[in-house]
Amino acid sequence: ADICFNPDGNVGIGTVAPTATLEVAGSGHAILLTDSGDSYNKRVEIADTSGSGGYLNIFNDSEVVTAKIRSYASSNVQAYFTAGNIGFGTDSPSSTVEVALSGTADIMTISGHTADANAANITLRKSRNTTVGSHTVVQDDDSVGAINFVASDGDAYIHVARIKAKINGTPGNNDMPGELGFFTTADGASGATERMTIDAEGNVLVGKTE
Repeated sequence: ADICFNPDGNVGIGTVAPTATLEVAGSGHAILLTDSGDSYNKRVEIADTSGSGGYLNIFNDSEVVTAKIRSYASSNVQAYFTAGNIGFGTDSPSSTVEVALSGTADIMTISGHTADANAANITLRKSRNTTVGSHTVVQDDDSVGAINFVASDGDAYIHVARIKAKINGTPGNNDMPGELGFFTTADGASGATERMTIDAEGNVLVGKTE
Protein backbone atom coordinates (compact mmCIF):
# COMPACT_ATOMS: atom_id res chain seq x y z
CA ALA A 1 0.00 0.00 0.00
CA ASP A 2 1.09 3.58 -0.65
CA ILE A 3 2.42 5.66 2.23
CA CYS A 4 1.88 9.38 1.82
CA PHE A 5 3.31 12.17 3.97
CA ASN A 6 1.45 15.39 3.26
CA PRO A 7 2.92 18.87 3.83
CA ASP A 8 0.15 19.57 6.35
CA GLY A 9 1.51 16.78 8.59
CA ASN A 10 -1.09 14.15 7.78
CA VAL A 11 0.05 10.59 7.03
CA GLY A 12 -1.86 8.29 4.70
CA ILE A 13 -1.48 4.53 4.23
CA GLY A 14 -3.40 3.25 1.23
CA THR A 15 -4.50 6.80 0.39
CA VAL A 16 -2.68 9.81 -1.08
CA ALA A 17 -5.14 12.28 0.45
CA PRO A 18 -5.27 11.61 4.21
CA THR A 19 -7.90 13.71 5.98
CA ALA A 20 -6.63 13.06 9.53
CA THR A 21 -3.29 12.91 11.30
CA LEU A 22 -3.20 9.21 10.39
CA GLU A 23 -5.61 7.65 7.89
CA VAL A 24 -5.46 3.98 6.89
CA ALA A 25 -7.55 2.87 3.92
CA GLY A 26 -7.97 -0.48 2.21
CA SER A 27 -10.52 -2.93 0.85
CA GLY A 28 -9.60 -5.60 3.42
CA HIS A 29 -8.47 -5.18 7.03
CA ALA A 30 -7.93 -1.54 7.81
CA ILE A 31 -5.56 -2.35 10.69
CA LEU A 32 -4.45 -5.87 11.64
CA LEU A 33 -2.11 -6.44 14.61
CA THR A 34 -0.64 -9.93 15.10
CA ASP A 35 1.91 -11.64 17.32
CA SER A 36 5.15 -12.99 15.91
CA GLY A 37 4.34 -16.64 16.64
CA ASP A 38 1.02 -16.91 14.83
CA SER A 39 -0.45 -14.61 12.23
CA TYR A 40 -4.02 -14.88 13.52
CA ASN A 41 -4.21 -15.76 17.21
CA LYS A 42 -4.27 -13.02 19.85
CA ARG A 43 -5.08 -10.38 17.26
CA VAL A 44 -6.85 -7.05 17.48
CA GLU A 45 -8.66 -6.08 14.30
CA ILE A 46 -10.12 -2.67 13.49
CA ALA A 47 -12.14 -2.64 10.31
CA ASP A 48 -14.90 -0.95 8.34
CA THR A 49 -17.68 -2.77 6.53
CA SER A 50 -18.43 -0.55 3.55
CA GLY A 51 -20.69 1.98 5.22
CA SER A 52 -22.32 -0.35 7.75
CA GLY A 53 -20.22 0.95 10.64
CA GLY A 54 -16.94 0.03 12.31
CA TYR A 55 -15.98 -2.65 14.76
CA LEU A 56 -13.15 -3.93 16.89
CA ASN A 57 -12.77 -7.69 17.37
CA ILE A 58 -10.67 -9.54 19.94
CA PHE A 59 -10.08 -13.19 19.01
CA ASN A 60 -9.10 -16.17 21.16
CA ASP A 61 -6.69 -18.95 20.18
CA SER A 62 -9.52 -20.85 18.43
CA GLU A 63 -10.24 -17.94 16.08
CA VAL A 64 -13.50 -17.14 17.90
CA VAL A 65 -14.51 -13.55 18.56
CA THR A 66 -14.71 -13.26 22.35
CA ALA A 67 -15.16 -9.49 22.59
CA LYS A 68 -16.62 -7.06 20.10
CA ILE A 69 -17.17 -3.33 20.06
CA ARG A 70 -19.28 -2.32 17.11
CA SER A 71 -21.81 0.22 15.94
CA TYR A 72 -24.31 -2.11 14.22
CA ALA A 73 -26.07 -5.41 14.87
CA SER A 74 -24.40 -8.80 14.47
CA SER A 75 -24.58 -12.26 15.98
CA ASN A 76 -22.45 -14.92 17.65
CA VAL A 77 -20.53 -12.59 19.95
CA GLN A 78 -19.72 -12.79 23.64
CA ALA A 79 -19.47 -9.08 24.38
CA TYR A 80 -21.25 -6.29 22.61
CA PHE A 81 -21.07 -2.52 23.07
CA THR A 82 -23.43 -0.28 21.12
CA ALA A 83 -25.63 2.81 21.48
CA GLY A 84 -24.77 3.08 25.18
CA ASN A 85 -25.82 -0.50 25.98
CA ILE A 86 -23.42 -3.29 26.95
CA GLY A 87 -24.23 -6.95 26.34
CA PHE A 88 -22.35 -10.02 27.56
CA GLY A 89 -23.48 -13.24 25.87
CA THR A 90 -25.95 -11.28 23.71
CA ASP A 91 -25.48 -9.00 20.72
CA SER A 92 -28.76 -7.15 21.34
CA PRO A 93 -28.76 -5.88 24.95
CA SER A 94 -32.19 -4.57 25.94
CA SER A 95 -30.94 -2.39 28.82
CA THR A 96 -27.84 -0.44 29.81
CA VAL A 97 -26.18 -3.72 30.85
CA GLU A 98 -27.49 -7.19 29.99
CA VAL A 99 -25.84 -10.50 30.85
CA ALA A 100 -27.26 -13.59 29.13
CA LEU A 101 -26.20 -17.23 29.28
CA SER A 102 -27.61 -20.50 28.00
CA GLY A 103 -26.99 -23.18 30.63
CA THR A 104 -26.92 -23.62 34.40
CA ALA A 105 -23.61 -21.96 35.25
CA ASP A 106 -23.39 -18.84 37.40
CA ILE A 107 -24.28 -15.87 35.19
CA MET A 108 -22.60 -13.25 37.36
CA THR A 109 -20.12 -13.42 40.22
CA ILE A 110 -18.95 -10.43 42.29
CA SER A 111 -15.86 -11.15 44.38
CA GLY A 112 -14.11 -9.13 47.05
CA HIS A 113 -10.45 -9.84 47.88
CA THR A 114 -9.42 -7.75 50.91
CA ALA A 115 -7.52 -8.61 54.08
CA ASP A 116 -10.32 -7.35 56.34
CA ALA A 117 -13.92 -8.07 57.33
CA ASN A 118 -15.47 -6.08 54.47
CA ALA A 119 -17.73 -7.82 51.95
CA ALA A 120 -18.34 -7.42 48.23
CA ASN A 121 -21.15 -4.87 47.86
CA ILE A 122 -23.80 -3.98 45.30
CA THR A 123 -24.92 -0.35 45.60
CA LEU A 124 -28.11 1.13 44.08
CA ARG A 125 -28.14 4.94 44.30
CA LYS A 126 -30.81 7.58 43.66
CA SER A 127 -30.61 11.36 43.17
CA ARG A 128 -33.28 13.70 41.82
CA ASN A 129 -30.60 15.64 39.94
CA THR A 130 -30.62 14.85 36.20
CA THR A 131 -26.86 15.48 35.89
CA VAL A 132 -24.83 12.33 36.46
CA GLY A 133 -22.80 12.58 39.68
CA SER A 134 -24.74 15.58 41.03
CA HIS A 135 -26.95 15.76 44.11
CA THR A 136 -30.57 16.79 44.64
CA VAL A 137 -32.37 15.51 47.73
CA VAL A 138 -34.93 12.76 47.19
CA GLN A 139 -38.51 12.93 48.47
CA ASP A 140 -40.83 10.81 50.60
CA ASP A 141 -42.06 7.71 48.73
CA ASP A 142 -39.31 7.95 46.08
CA SER A 143 -38.18 4.51 44.93
CA VAL A 144 -34.42 4.13 45.44
CA GLY A 145 -33.77 0.72 43.93
CA ALA A 146 -35.38 -2.61 43.17
CA ILE A 147 -34.47 -6.18 42.34
CA ASN A 148 -36.97 -7.73 39.94
CA PHE A 149 -37.47 -11.44 39.35
CA VAL A 150 -39.16 -12.18 36.02
CA ALA A 151 -39.88 -15.34 34.03
CA SER A 152 -41.17 -16.14 30.56
CA ASP A 153 -44.84 -17.10 30.11
CA GLY A 154 -44.13 -18.28 26.57
CA ASP A 155 -44.69 -14.86 25.01
CA ALA A 156 -43.21 -12.26 27.37
CA TYR A 157 -41.32 -11.84 30.63
CA ILE A 158 -43.69 -11.47 33.61
CA HIS A 159 -42.89 -10.39 37.17
CA VAL A 160 -42.62 -13.23 39.70
CA ALA A 161 -41.36 -11.27 42.71
CA ARG A 162 -39.72 -8.00 43.65
CA ILE A 163 -37.70 -6.41 46.45
CA LYS A 164 -37.88 -2.61 46.49
CA ALA A 165 -36.34 0.09 48.68
CA LYS A 166 -37.94 3.53 48.94
CA ILE A 167 -37.91 6.66 51.10
CA ASN A 168 -40.17 6.40 54.18
CA GLY A 169 -40.37 9.92 55.59
CA THR A 170 -38.90 13.36 54.98
CA PRO A 171 -35.20 13.13 54.06
CA GLY A 172 -32.59 15.79 54.74
CA ASN A 173 -28.86 16.26 55.27
CA ASN A 174 -27.54 13.04 56.91
CA ASP A 175 -31.17 11.94 57.41
CA MET A 176 -32.50 9.27 55.05
CA PRO A 177 -35.48 7.24 56.39
CA GLY A 178 -36.10 4.14 54.32
CA GLU A 179 -38.31 1.10 53.97
CA LEU A 180 -37.96 -2.24 52.23
CA GLY A 181 -40.89 -3.90 50.47
CA PHE A 182 -41.26 -7.53 49.41
CA PHE A 183 -43.58 -8.37 46.53
CA THR A 184 -44.89 -11.65 45.04
CA THR A 185 -47.25 -12.42 42.15
CA ALA A 186 -50.41 -14.39 42.94
CA ASP A 187 -51.55 -17.39 40.91
CA GLY A 188 -53.45 -16.13 37.88
CA ALA A 189 -51.91 -12.64 38.06
CA SER A 190 -49.24 -10.96 35.94
CA GLY A 191 -48.04 -8.29 38.40
CA ALA A 192 -46.39 -8.46 41.81
CA THR A 193 -48.22 -7.27 44.95
CA GLU A 194 -46.54 -5.98 48.09
CA ARG A 195 -46.78 -8.65 50.83
CA MET A 196 -44.43 -7.42 53.53
CA THR A 197 -42.83 -4.11 54.45
CA ILE A 198 -40.11 -3.15 56.91
CA ASP A 199 -40.54 0.57 57.61
CA ALA A 200 -38.11 3.23 58.82
CA GLU A 201 -38.87 2.48 62.47
CA GLY A 202 -38.18 -1.24 62.09
CA ASN A 203 -41.86 -2.21 62.13
CA VAL A 204 -42.71 -5.28 60.04
CA LEU A 205 -46.05 -5.10 58.24
CA VAL A 206 -47.23 -8.43 56.80
CA GLY A 207 -50.17 -8.58 54.39
CA LYS A 208 -50.57 -4.78 54.33
CA THR A 209 -48.57 -1.64 53.57
CA GLU A 210 -48.43 1.82 55.09
